[in-house]
Amino acid sequence: MILKDDGVEFDTGGLGTVKLLWPGYAAGPGGKLLPAKIVEKGPDRAVLHFVREDLPKITVSLKEDSSVCLEYGGGTAGTLHVRVIFPQRPGRGLGWKIPAQKTQFTPFPDAPQEKHHIWNGEAAGIEISDDHTRTVSVSWSPKSYCELQDNRKWNWPVNQLDIFRPVPGKGKNGSLEIRFQSRPPETAPRRTGPVCDRFGQSVKAEWPGKIKSDEELKADLAADRTYYDSFTPAPTDAFGGKLGETVPFESTGFFTLGKYGNHDIFVTPGGNPFFQLAVCTAAPCDDYTYVKRRETAYEELPPRLSPFDGAWMNSEVVSFYIANYIRKTGVPFNLAAWKSDIVHRLRQWGFNSQGAFRDTPELNRRLQFPYCPELPFKGVKFFIADIFDPFSPEIREAIDRNFATLKNNESNPVIIGYFSGNERKYSEVAARILSCDGKTAAKRELVRFLKERYGGDTQRFAAAWELPLRNFTELEDAHPELKTPAAWNDLNEFTGHFFEAYFKLIHDTFRKYDRNHLLLGARFLPAQTRVEAAVRAAGKYNDVFSINYYSYEIENHFLDRLHRLSGLPLLLSEWHFGSTEQGLAGAVRPVGNQQERALHYRHYVEQAAALPYVVGIQWFCLLDQALTGRWFQKYQGENMNTGFLNVADRPYKELAAAAAETNGRVYDIIAGRIEPFSRNAGTIRQTRTPKKTFIPRAVEGHKVDGVRSPWPGRPAERIGRNDLVHGDSATVSADFWLCYDQENLYCYAEVADLTPGKNPYPPPEFWRGDALELFFGPEEVEKEGQLRFNDRQLLLSAVRDNAFHWSSRREQPQVKSVVRSWPDRKGYSMEAAIPWKALGIIPETETVFRFDFGLDDSDGNKPQQCQLMWSGTGRNNEDRTGWGTAVLVD
Repeated sequence: MILKDDGVEFDTGGLGTVKLLWPGYAAGPGGKLLPAKIVEKGPDRAVLHFVREDLPKITVSLKEDSSVCLEYGGGTAGTLHVRVIFPQRPGRGLGWKIPAQKTQFTPFPDAPQEKHHIWNGEAAGIEISDDHTRTVSVSWSPKSYCELQDNRKWNWPVNQLDIFRPVPGKGKNGSLEIRFQSRPPETAPRRTGPVCDRFGQSVKAEWPGKIKSDEELKADLAADRTYYDSFTPAPTDAFGGKLGETVPFESTGFFTLGKYGNHDIFVTPGGNPFFQLAVCTAAPCDDYTYVKRRETAYEELPPRLSPFDGAWMNSEVVSFYIANYIRKTGVPFNLAAWKSDIVHRLRQWGFNSQGAFRDTPELNRRLQFPYCPELPFKGVKFFIADIFDPFSPEIREAIDRNFATLKNNESNPVIIGYFSGNERKYSEVAARILSCDGKTAAKRELVRFLKERYGGDTQRFAAAWELPLRNFTELEDAHPELKTPAAWNDLNEFTGHFFEAYFKLIHDTFRKYDRNHLLLGARFLPAQTRVEAAVRAAGKYNDVFSINYYSYEIENHFLDRLHRLSGLPLLLSEWHFGSTEQGLAGAVRPVGNQQERALHYRHYVEQAAALPYVVGIQWFCLLDQALTGRWFQKYQGENMNTGFLNVADRPYKELAAAAAETNGRVYDIIAGRIEPFSRNAGTIRQTRTPKKTFIPRAVEGHKVDGVRSPWPGRPAERIGRNDLVHGDSATVSADFWLCYDQENLYCYAEVADLTPGKNPYPPPEFWRGDALELFFGPEEVEKEGQLRFNDRQLLLSAVRDNAFHWSSRREQPQVKSVVRSWPDRKGYSMEAAIPWKALGIIPETETVFRFDFGLDDSDGNKPQQCQLMWSGTGRNNEDRTGWGTAVLVD
């Protein structure tokens, strides 16, 4: 076992790594789950604190018998929530059982299920096993209530065991001991045969075109020539740019940016417009799989002898795709010959370049196939989540050493530009800095920043942050909480200072060694764009803003804001759709079949190209991931239908035909000569001017009883199908009214719903079922963008009275609510009293605040089948731009 910064890892030796994450703590019934942070750490011992001083402290100790002891004591009564993460391997025989119940192993589902909970109940142990590697036992004492769940609903491919331990409080101590054991393969119960045939295909699935023999692969050589020659892509310049245009661009010898009419566009070294149509990982990578200790999972592994030795990365990792390519061609695998073949195919489908990952610089240059490498950070120590400390002299020196190597490719014309990162967690930087001590340069810079901000006045600073400090030096080793708006604003300002230094260092060092190529940004995750300081700084020091935008819809409102905030053209640098027909695990954005993949490709690319600031797209990735998981994650590898080509080197022809058609239409769409294809005819609301409502005073005798009487005589606000922000259709609608007195804001809603009262989810997840959502912004009403310190989101379950959750705050102020089902069971009414004190609003005539109202719907079989918003969007919980306003009137 190994003690990490975020938990304890146990290497099973065959089933991958099992991880115990630091526990959370919920104080009181319905309390928000608060995370623990590590304040002391040794090789086999750690001390954890929660963000509130009144909660228990936890000591974690590793024992020689592979057990972990959590000792806790003191603080408020509540529930300790321990999570154990197991690898997930769909289609590979993984199963579980509860030993105390003496049941047989139950297979984990190959595909995500409608309900994420697999099992719950009282237990003291669980066993996880597969056919071919190990059985892992996790036991704990004392016996506790537990839940086993599948986390694929949240795009996290793991199975999670939750252990809940009541903590009595009142200064009492307690402990929870968790033990890990792993049995060798020969004692693991065998339940099924191999999951993978000799060609790397699933033995459990059948589909047209599934390979049955070597002869079928060999026959594909002639068939491929006919198939790929059937495409007639438009002619391009030597770098993939569009020919035949009169738009005057300068020929610089390198990729630059320009305007194609009113549309941002790349410009090739030859001076022609270039909308990037790229495929990521255009080289073998995710098709490799780790086979050590699970050899029996395969009917037959490729020989390790010539010509198949080229399919093996090493003795533990093999590519069935490459083995099949060798069978197909009859010669040993040669990367240069393969890459030439692949580039020809991609060009036939209308692609003009390679996206991120698995660069082949010499081959791309020889083939004149543009590509987008990442900046080198070899040996750079990251501060948190792949983000380095820009204030550290050692880091600055290391980056300079790395970037000096860029000089070798400064004159390479097929490099479009460089990415500076991938999916980094900018939202975690502020908390990480607060948890550091004075040995960290960023923490010392924070203290210097605050000292300067408060003019060296320790008392004024301590009062603003509500901290017992005597001088600023003490702050270097303190771990303060954000208790006040002043603290939140100060840290927000410093975060801007941090990211300014971070992206400036990348930019300035890059330009020191390369003045010819573009900086393509840091491939943000959409959720991380809520860190506006990071987006602005990236915009200031890059040429393009790149975002890994996995989405069914091109959300104009979201991308418009991102373009305005960064001030840059946007590159949609990673996305895809996939299905399960060939036994793989779908995709980050799963669809039903290959025809739907094709429709979604057309919709995504053409809707994106119609936006005047989008300069390109990069599909992830060329090849399907291996059935038994991509190699570098060993037994926990992703195994999704990501590719244009499957494991047998056969194209997904519906997808390829759609790509060829759309890729050939892109410049006409950009020029406005044709309309972009849409698969849904605009059922998802893209953008709208924020609404305003006026809230009257409550009439005398007002009661919260689920009956709209007495009530001021104002018409209702209404939301229906035109307010859909999530889901393919909406069969629900609502009328709602608001009024107020000096104590409360009152909300009454009448919801038409054919399946009312379906919400089995815990309070933080009420939004997954039938529920109302209310959003409040009492300060900086005119400001858009990221949420403010006092912004609030309230969830109200439609299942029972007084079922609420404040998702944006630690405390849970009481909200009184009453739910009444309609007699015909075709809807429900809900009334709620929301205390002004919980909102931080003083109710006076003409008071204005940000407000929105949302409706969530589920039929009980699927979580949140649709979501409607009165004014805003599906990103209301992280961006207040679309929220409306409310005005109190007499």
